[in-house]
Amino acid sequence: YLIPQFGKGHSQICRYGGALNQNGFILSMNKTKKPADRLIFHVDVNSAFLSWESARRMKEGLPDLRDIPACIGGDPAKRTGIVVAKSIPAKKCGVQTGEPVAMALRKCPNMVIVPSDFDLYVKCSRAFKKICASYTPVMESFSIDEVFLDMTGTSLLYPDPIAAAHEIKDRISDELGFTVNVGISTNKLLAKMASDFEKPNKVHTLFPEEIPAKMWPLPVRELLFLGKASEKKLTEAGIRTIGDLAHAWETDIQTLIGNKNGHQLYQYARGIDDSPVKAQPDEAKGFSAETTFNEDIVSIEQRLLPVQGVLEQAALCTHLRQPLCGPHRGCDRSPGLLQPAGGFAVQGRTPGRNEKRRQSVCFQCAHHRQAQH
Repeated sequence: YLIPQFGKGHSQICRYGGALNQNGFILSMNKTKKPADRLIFHVDVNSAFLSWESARRMKEGLPDLRDIPACIGGDPAKRTGIVVAKSIPAKKCGVQTGEPVAMALRKCPNMVIVPSDFDLYVKCSRAFKKICASYTPVMESFSIDEVFLDMTGTSLLYPDPIAAAHEIKDRISDELGFTVNVGISTNKLLAKMASDFEKPNKVHTLFPEEIPAKMWPLPVRELLFLGKASEKKLTEAGIRTIGDLAHAWETDIQTLIGNKNGHQLYQYARGIDDSPVKAQPDEAKGFSAETTFNEDIVSIEQRLLPVQGVLEQAALCTHLRQPLCGPHRGCDRSPGLLQPAGGFAVQGRTPGRNEKRRQSVCFQCAHHRQAQH
């Protein structure tokens, strides 16, 4: 990517040593650099579910959940009641995302618990993604609360990418009432790592030349897609930081955590990622369904009925083939989540012709459709 400082009638020098004319076109390029280097933004909503609920409550004159110990969670009397999102004051009390609400209340007895409202989340998600999509034609919805923006080639419109990131961040805050972090880099990995730096409401860069100072000192567990099992093996081998991983022998890493995983994480530790920003998601390679029991299952007989139901749900997923929603339907940029009346979510697909009709809803675009069951 290029960041030209435009002048009148003379060439300027681009970020990687190439000369630009007044129209921003490359006249020459340093042979050690590639003119095809990209500019990628990662936009991530801060504590999305909590922020979206807080924005609604503030419009109703209620206290801002972000300023008090609060969380989005389920019924503490049930095992399904876990902390989905938490405020910074709750985090300071030791509350962790994913832990049972009952455990969180022992750490923070005065914490306010608010139930989930997925209809609200869909509405807010679509609103912030609409703003993001207005800055580039190529946007990838990475999840309900984060997107990648391919800003490559937009230097004429946005000559200063940091200023453009601040503009996106401030528009979302001013128009929608919640904050985001924006990470900027030359690939998706580094942009996402950058957006996870100090929060909330920040813009961060992590360009390749900044990796030694900004990324390598971080604990190895902070590397994207590095799980707890891999972290344990690496730390036991003396690899405690991302820099340690980057400077190790790749073959040693592969011996510890496997060839494929080891190669990917070794590349990531060095900031290497050539994956494209995809406006359309890949075809789903598999489907799954799960449930949480309120009581311990201690016998085979107790397992049979619920397992049968889960298997039926997963089997249904294999019949949902074609995109339910998308730009050709006048909906969102990517197929959404289809929520059949049974309560499990799968990637949006149209049904087989011989199934019975059943009302379903596409969560991504919030448009009701008819699906087959």
